[in-house]
Formats: sequence, structure tokens, C-alpha cells
Amino acid sequence: MTGASDIFLRKLLETPSPCGGEDGIARIFTDYLKDVGKVEVDSMYNSYCVLNPDCPVKLMIEAHSDEVGLQVTYISEDGYVYFRRNGCVDGLTLLGRKVVIEGKNGPVAGVIGKKPVHLSGNDESKPVPVEDMWMDIGVSSRKEAEELIRIGAFATVESDPEFMGTKLVSRALDDKIGVFIIAEALRRMAEKNLGIGICACAASQEEVGSRGAVVAANRISPEYAICVDAGFATDFPGMPETKYGVMHLGKGVVINHNCDNNKELAGLLVYVAESEGIPYQNYTNLAPTGGTDTSGIQITGKGVKTALLSIPCRYMHTPVEVCDLRDVESAVELIIKVAEELASK
Repeated sequence: MTGASDIFLRKLLETPSPCGGEDGIARIFTDYLKDVGKVEVDSMYNSYCVLNPDCPVKLMIEAHSDEVGLQVTYISEDGYVYFRRNGCVDGLTLLGRKVVIEGKNGPVAGVIGKKPVHLSGNDESKPVPVEDMWMDIGVSSRKEAEELIRIGAFATVESDPEFMGTKLVSRALDDKIGVFIIAEALRRMAEKNLGIGICACAASQEEVGSRGAVVAANRISPEYAICVDAGFATDFPGMPETKYGVMHLGKGVVINHNCDNNKELAGLLVYVAESEGIPYQNYTNLAPTGGTDTSGIQITGKGVKTALLSIPCRYMHTPVEVCDLRDVESAVELIIKVAEELASK
């Protein structure tokens, strides 16, 4: 990873991008790629970079830029801030966490409070519903709070990225690690003059129904689409592989096989991985269809030949998701080699 790549990855992970609030991450994505191809951001905060924009887009490479988070719904008379999930947040991971709230004049720091364990008694073992949680932003009245934030403001849990050997720990690796992969692949492909239209798209609002990806695919009208998303790693306690399949960190990019994955394109991914010696894993997904942007893109326009590449990820939708950079590199390499194969057709 180059110095510029490392800075880009950290910016992605440190910048809040809750569903519906992806404007900041869109600027980071397009700024990083503006010297590579034609960049654009649409009204949904989907961000694009197109190589060879005068050619029809043969290949779309896509990852979603949004992250699960919270949204302010109510401010009490004494200034405590209540909220709802914005996407499928794991409520068990929220209590006692620092948060960053979208403020009227910039980010506002807060914490999600909790009754001390000493006073909890028999309630300690009971999970607290999200609607009963609150944020403390250091004020003592609704008036003071409303000077800083408004109803509807987005919030994210604070979590700084850290490296543990080849592994990376952060919130929102689902799916900013995918955004990093498609950007890196496009930068490297720009040096190869493949001669076909290739669009990298960081799509919005996946966590609330793949809304951005459908708009983006209708705009781009690609022949092929390779989507990159975090996948459920099974290499930690409590994940029986007879039920969930096998997906391990550090064993390579994951090639998926279900109804969302075109057999021709999935077969090409496997063929190229084996031919080039790129580490990979086969996986069937937890359901025959759905769960990622792949299923939405597949049925846009007259239909798109789609494939999903997964990056094994532990502890999904918590502030401490874990991925392995070796899997990231194998994904980048595989996308480039498959693009070269498609360009030769």
C-alpha cells in the first residue's frame, strides 16, 4: 500500500457516511480519482469515476459508501438526545460509546449513556432497547442542544482505525473496504490502457435497501458489474460452518455463487484466480438472492451480468469490524485481471 493509498483508506474510515449522508465520502472518493478519469456525484451521493468515458461502459465495479448509524428523533427538556437506528445497527454494542453527531456548525461530540452497573440490580442482564437509549452532549436544556444539533441529524459511533499485523480494525469496513478496493483497482487499470469503458461507483444507501446502486446502474447501463462488499467471516467462535459456510480472513477474496451471480462471470472470476495464482475462496451466500447491491444491479435495464466479491469481515455492524489486507490485495488483483480478460473479448 502506497502512502497515498494509506491516507485515502484512513480518510474513508474516519469520515462519517451514514445512509443518506454520504456527501463527505463522495468528495473523498472523487478527489482521490479525479486525475484518473471523469468524476461525478449525483443527487443521491453516488460517486463515479469513468475510465475511457467516450466508450460505452462495459464493466461497472461497485461498492457501497454508506455505513450503519443513528438518527436523532427527539431532544428532552433537559437536553438528552434520543435516536433511532439508521440501518441495521447492533444495539448491544452501543451503550457506553462515544458518538459524533452532525451539527449545525460542524461535528458535535457525545456519549451514549448508561446507568452504572452498581445500580442496575437484576436489570443488568436485560438488553436495553435502542428507543430507551440516549446521547449526552454535555448540555442541560433542550434550548442548548438545539443550538448545536437538529432533529434528523445523523450520528455515528466513534472508532479509530487500527492495524493488528495484516488485519485492520475499524467501524464501517462494511463497506468502505470495498470502496477502497474499487478505487485502487481503477487507479491501477488506468495505467494499462485497456480501451473499454470502466466505471467505479461508490453507491449510497445500501444499508437501507440498495437504493443508490439501482439508480447508478440505470445511469451507467453496464454489460458486466462486479460488486465488492464485506462478507460474514466464519473463523471465530460461535459461527458453525455447517450452517454458515466457510469464509476465513487471510485466505483470499471470496467469489460468490448464487442467483445474484451470473454463471459466466463467476466462472471467469474462478478461472482467472486459478490461472493467475490469486488466493480465493468459493462461497454460496446465506440465501439464494438478496443482501447486497448485486441483486439490485442485476435486474436494472435489460439485465446486467453481475458477480459479488466478498471480503471476509468479523463482527459485522459493530464498531470493531476486522478485515485482512491480504484479502484486499487479492480482490484488487482479481478485478484488474478480469477486466483485462473482458477487454480482450
